[in-house]
Amino acid sequence: MININKKIIFLIIFSFLLIALTAWAKQIFFIKVNQEKLRIEPNGRAITTLPKDTQVEVIGSTDRWIKVKVEGWISKESISNNLSEDTDGETINPGFIYKDIKLRGSNGRINITGKLTNQTGKDYQSTTFIIKLYNNLGSVIGTNYIQLNNFADKQTKSFKLTTAGYLSQVKDYVIKFESGI
Repeated sequence: MININKKIIFLIIFSFLLIALTAWAKQIFFIKVNQEKLRIEPNGRAITTLPKDTQVEVIGSTDRWIKVKVEGWISKESISNNLSEDTDGETINPGFIYKDIKLRGSNGRINITGKLTNQTGKDYQSTTFIIKLYNNLGSVIGTNYIQLNNFADKQTKSFKLTTAGYLSQVKDYVIKFESGI
């Protein structure tokens, strides 16, 4: 009787361990069609194409979509943690130029740095600019303000600000003059 109980307990423990290990195991699959588009979200913009037999790991799913992880190697020189490095500058009304805009992401924060030049022909005691961050669908995903005081004509000032968000979600940004006195 004791021997049978030990066997039953062993089988129960073994079954639970087997179930737990199966749940933790990586779900590895291979692309079965000639080419499959890898998208940033279900029905979203395609970011690359995966050829047939590419190994993927399933890390999530919805009704019709599977979220996958692809592992591979790329050259270090081909990447940057900056979204954009606009060194030529862009003019915004009424005559300010922004340039050297850099967006860097870290831990759910986006650090934004750059330079603004006053070419309005006017000195300002205080200026306010608005920066909006957009995703790949053109929706605003972040807004912040740049405050610059004692901004003289022909003067260039650097700015630095931090906003909540993930750099990987930012597709574009726009800076506009909001107000000045």
